[in-house]
Amino acid sequence: MSEADDRVYALLPVVHRQRDEEAGQPLKALLSVIADQIGIVEHDIERLYENWFIETCDDWVVPYLGDLVGYRPAPEIRERGFVDYERPSTQDTVFVSRREVANTLRYRRRKGSLALLELLANDIAGWPARAVEFYRLVAGSYGLKHRVMYSNYLVDLRLGGDVDRLNTPFDETPHTVDVRRLGSPRSRGLYNPTHVGIFVWRLKAYSVSRTQALVYPVTSVQAGAPDPKQGWYRFTFDAFGHDVPLYTLPVEEPAPTHIADEINLPVPIRRRALRDRLADYYGEGKSFCIWIDDAEEPLDLKDIVPTDLSSWSCSFKGNRSWVAVDPQLGRLLFAQPPKMVRVSYHYGFSADIGGGEYDRPIMQVVGKTGTTESSPSLYKVDPGQDLITAFQNWESDQPSHAVIEVVKSGWFDIPGGRVVLRLKANQVLHLRAANAVRPVIHGTFDVTVHSGSRLLLDGFLIDGSLVLKGATEEQNTQAEILLRHCTVMSRKSRDRESAPSSQDVEDQVSSSPSLELIAIGRKVVIESSIVGPVCVSQHEVRTEPIQIALVNSVIDSGSDGATAVGALNHEVAHAVLAIERSTILGQVRAHAIDAALNTIFTSWVQVDRRQRGEMRFCYVPPESRTPSRHQCQPDLAEQDAKMRLRVELKRQPTRQEVDAAQRAVRSRIRPSFTSQQYGTATYCQLSASCPQEIVRGADDEGEMGVFHDLHYPQRLANLEARLNEYIPAGMESGIIVAS
Repeated sequence: MSEADDRVYALLPVVHRQRDEEAGQPLKALLSVIADQIGIVEHDIERLYENWFIETCDDWVVPYLGDLVGYRPAPEIRERGFVDYERPSTQDTVFVSRREVANTLRYRRRKGSLALLELLANDIAGWPARAVEFYRLVAGSYGLKHRVMYSNYLVDLRLGGDVDRLNTPFDETPHTVDVRRLGSPRSRGLYNPTHVGIFVWRLKAYSVSRTQALVYPVTSVQAGAPDPKQGWYRFTFDAFGHDVPLYTLPVEEPAPTHIADEINLPVPIRRRALRDRLADYYGEGKSFCIWIDDAEEPLDLKDIVPTDLSSWSCSFKGNRSWVAVDPQLGRLLFAQPPKMVRVSYHYGFSADIGGGEYDRPIMQVVGKTGTTESSPSLYKVDPGQDLITAFQNWESDQPSHAVIEVVKSGWFDIPGGRVVLRLKANQVLHLRAANAVRPVIHGTFDVTVHSGSRLLLDGFLIDGSLVLKGATEEQNTQAEILLRHCTVMSRKSRDRESAPSSQDVEDQVSSSPSLELIAIGRKVVIESSIVGPVCVSQHEVRTEPIQIALVNSVIDSGSDGATAVGALNHEVAHAVLAIERSTILGQVRAHAIDAALNTIFTSWVQVDRRQRGEMRFCYVPPESRTPSRHQCQPDLAEQDAKMRLRVELKRQPTRQEVDAAQRAVRSRIRPSFTSQQYGTATYCQLSASCPQEIVRGADDEGEMGVFHDLHYPQRLANLEARLNEYIPAGMESGIIVAS
């Protein structure tokens, strides 16, 4: 019995405790139960006291404390039906505005100041912002007798920096007056004396620390470019070889009244800005840094030459130690060949998926041997070791439960381009990257599993494919596979710009699948990952279909006409899908879909067993063959259009009229992305022109797709509701999404 349970018993006189001990202590047992209930009451009293304060109160108390200071949430937030507290990603400033309620009085004291609007965007929506008073940018005409000539009446073309920032959030050039309203839903007008705009950035800057730069492959001689034989001194910052712009690591603003500049926001670095303020962007702990060979110290600042490397040409003026850097394309050009190049930089992306140097809690897996639990054998890949060595040590030891952990960022080349792993029955192998580590593997994983075995990949970026096959092909192997915070993209599937023609695009799933499942009969889970085409090869007659669960992930086939989930020879995959908050770019051919929620299917969906399962709050192309659909688009919009048509005509519409209305709805309601090219900062982000039926079409009136948990519509609505309370009198405010 604990000391807390004894405290009530200790209050009894000694004589009663002695008699109770002689009787076998029944009274002590009774009082211990009473003491437990007293502890519960005391804990509840402590929580009631803590609920008096916004810093320590429970989430459900926040709205009540907000009422005391006159805080009113936006209608889109107030009318939301529920908050899913089991998923921590939904417990943010959108639904539990603890920080905003705590600072309400402080905000009201600063009402009318420009810097307050930036603080509101950061505290309410979690977005960095820049506030702009457009009256300062409206050009004026002045008489010749006016003694004070203001500068905002013409553009000085000699100021290249001002011209470079034209029509950006950092524009400082004069504009003619715009009479359109800032909040117009059709055509927004900016430059008006009564307008105050809040530019917000949804993208975040993610770091990549001291990883090898990729040698750029040279295939042809370009005008002014080095000879292809010397192409090994061309490099890209991105490990996959994409032209990825470098992003600014935001610097804290010097004062609360300071208006955010380019250096304070997660924006792409401009070439001219890098040239003018190189010391602010380059160096250890800054936006990017470069090391060559085995040197511990980075390249000197004077050796960095910001320039345009779109044609891979640069004039070094005879100085062989200079390094040309193009921040807008993420390219490097060396005047003399280095042995090795390591870089640190920042790239832009929307959310914590696909692996990266972000806070990613390590998943702990307990292995079992028979009926007893076994602690895992740990193999660490330290900075001085190689990944292949860890695989060889694991194969020689053959533990029942092992963890191979990579503790450094960087990329690893696989000898021969293929890793062959074999898991025995009931064996568990956990391949993971340490928290805030981003390892990139160039090669193919060929993994053979037996019944009862489990394979977990956590935090890896694989430039190649993952082939998982059962030990026996006569029947499916009952094994479990988990991909968590991973990117598995082959070179062909991720290059959408060089997608095949329409007549050849259907061959992509059989020619270059990123994830191939052969005779795996139990379960595959893909969580917070980006995966290329998934090819399933199962025995349809003799075995049960494989269970594939997809959560907060993207399956990218490389083209909307290619197959994202299917089997060889364009057949239906013998798999049962469960999809939640995901985006699938390509066709889906599956045996069944048990559940689909808040998901975007960009292309045709074919399901064999349509009487099984349900799809809810999804976008599904109209020609698809799916199980029953509930509140899906464009089905819901077609029903509304038919009802409106009946009301407008005041009669039952003909079949031709209904078909015309449905075609109009289908052509309008289609998902629109800012970019579908993997490697870009806005990959799979819904564009500004995307229909509201998709942007607000989820079960909680949020957006469909992989970025549902960012709650973009709710954040935007909450911020819009707050701005009108704090802008100066007579002014009109508006939110402008900059990224």
